[in-house]
Amino acid sequence: MKRFSLLFAALLIGAFVTVNAQEKPAEPLKINFSAYGLIGFNYDATEGTSPDTRFLTRAARLNISGKFYDKIGFGAQMELSGTPTMTQAFMDYNADKLLNIRAGQFKYPFGMEQYPSLFVWKFTNLSYIHDLFTRSMGMNGAMFRDQGVQVSGEYKMNDAFSPYYKVMVMNGTGANANDNNNQKDIVAQFGAKFMKDFEANFSYLNGRNGVSGQFAETAFNVFLGYKTKTIQAQAEYLSSSVEVAAGPGTYTAKPQGYYLYATGKVLDNVELGVRYDVYDRDKEATVDNDLSRATVLVGYYFDDFQKITL
Repeated sequence: MKRFSLLFAALLIGAFVTVNAQEKPAEPLKINFSAYGLIGFNYDATEGTSPDTRFLTRAARLNISGKFYDKIGFGAQMELSGTPTMTQAFMDYNADKLLNIRAGQFKYPFGMEQYPSLFVWKFTNLSYIHDLFTRSMGMNGAMFRDQGVQVSGEYKMNDAFSPYYKVMVMNGTGANANDNNNQKDIVAQFGAKFMKDFEANFSYLNGRNGVSGQFAETAFNVFLGYKTKTIQAQAEYLSSSVEVAAGPGTYTAKPQGYYLYATGKVLDNVELGVRYDVYDRDKEATVDNDLSRATVLVGYYFDDFQKITL
């Protein structure tokens, strides 16, 4: 299957306001507000189908975050495009650099391409492995988020090596969804930043789905990245095993795939990049389930808060 997709996206709003209870460093309360939007035009000419051309609103989000005495933090995000939806809401307790506790609804620590904010994604669409698998981990998963508790920390040994970890216990049913069984999913990520510009990590999922937890789901993801002010290159590989209902029994599908990309600033405001990604919906299937594509990036930055990406 040949597929060509063209998307234009522009940042509509980028407002950041800080409200401080005191002007001194020991202020008891600090609150940050931000809002941003992404609009686009999509042209899709998949082989064998009529071209799909449409304008779309990718996102219109309102964020609030803050801290009490630098130990207790909080955050919330509302998606306003379409039906208003609470995408995340959480509380943090920063006990130490090695121990941060977060509880609520937020992004699970699996993979890297999709983990930052939508606004800072390099490409207008995600790689297959994160769009088709990571996005919906769990029966009703969506938006790369779930409800649960996470512990995380980072230890900066020196400028050349800084290991970190994130471990989350979650419902496994996605954002804004109640758990449907007594089983909890575990997502963990262990990695390190090294030699100033490099980063590598390993993510792991172990969960069970279904009203009685009868369907097992496991996955692992490996990431390697290099990032400077002008150049960014990274690659990820994902392999998974997912049980699904098949008649009176179950069938185990084994999706897997990878991507690699590189981007660079050719001028102060112009960025170019290319990504190649492959995804096999089930490597054990007898039929061909492979998807592959190459994606080209052309971006123009008006400033830190406004950009056009093609």
